Amino acid sequence: MNELAVVRELLRRHWPAHWDGTPPERLPGWADTTRHCVWRVPGHGRAYLLTLRRHRDDPWAEARYALRRRVLADCHRQGLPVLLPIPTAAGAPTGWSAGLAGELTPMAKGAVPNQFAPPQVAAMTTAALDLRDCLDRLPGVLRRGLAAITAPAPAGDWAAAVDQAQRLLPAAERRADIWGWTATAVLRGVLAAVPALCTLDQRGFVPPSVVHGAPHDDNVLLCGGREPQALAVLGFDELHVGDRLYDLAVIADTAARVRVGETARRQALARFLEQAFRRGLLPEGEERFLMPVLLARTVPAAVELMAELLRDGRGGPELADRLDRLDPMRKVNVHHLLTGAEVRSCC
Repeated sequence: MNELAVVRELLRRHWPAHWDGTPPERLPGWADTTRHCVWRVPGHGRAYLLTLRRHRDDPWAEARYALRRRVLADCHRQGLPVLLPIPTAAGAPTGWSAGLAGELTPMAKGAVPNQFAPPQVAAMTTAALDLRDCLDRLPGVLRRGLAAITAPAPAGDWAAAVDQAQRLLPAAERRADIWGWTATAVLRGVLAAVPALCTLDQRGFVPPSVVHGAPHDDNVLLCGGREPQALAVLGFDELHVGDRLYDLAVIADTAARVRVGETARRQALARFLEQAFRRGLLPEGEERFLMPVLLARTVPAAVELMAELLRDGRGGPELADRLDRLDPMRKVNVHHLLTGAEVRSCC
């Protein structure tokens, strides 16, 4: 059975009252990855999105979907704009077919492209902090339920990744092509991040919290022009129990991607800190750990990507976006802006 046939079967069996029978359309690009794909489903008077995810040897999959549905419902009750999955005809949060889990949600109308203009970054930051506030207020039973489920794969060892970066850097510097220049910049950024990473030894006990895992621009849909607003908060796929500072670090790093210049970046980070402190989401002094927490997870991925780049000498169309998200030198500079710490070059 091909994928389209699976999609039709899922819709026919689980959401017959919502699908109008018109052929669904697979969405390319941003909605299509190796882990999941998204289909636009015509309905009676409105459109829906069907997300397909493949699960192999995952005994927690159904429990995870049920818990995530409860988390979304509680966030919705608190006023966060989330898209609640539509229950199947049998009342389940997902429909299953041929090892694929299907989740149907309303399609948000009116979303505009995020160009990282200052007003868009401000709206995105506020919405992401609203999300963090909602997660902090979840009932304990949901946190305990998520904690009982196997967490996502742990991040790699950042110290081992730094050692690998030191070994790769000479080879990258010898290459006189775009891949050599790219790898050199990223690997130097990794080495420049070491002083910040070493501050993690100063952290005390980290209480477990419900973590979204990806509160960045891809997962905050915006609407409006000069006065943008959050249309929907998405991306609860990585929901788990862990270090809540990771969410706040992602929000700060995303705010720093504002596209106007250094002054705009400083202002965006100042707004982030002001809101986070005022709302009690970030205790004073903890800002010094934001980028180190994020770097500890992104440095291993960045070094692995550079090793592949130097070995294969090519990058896919998604490489630029991955590099922008992983960029260690930007995170080092954000650490400086958040804390006043000196940015030291590795070379």
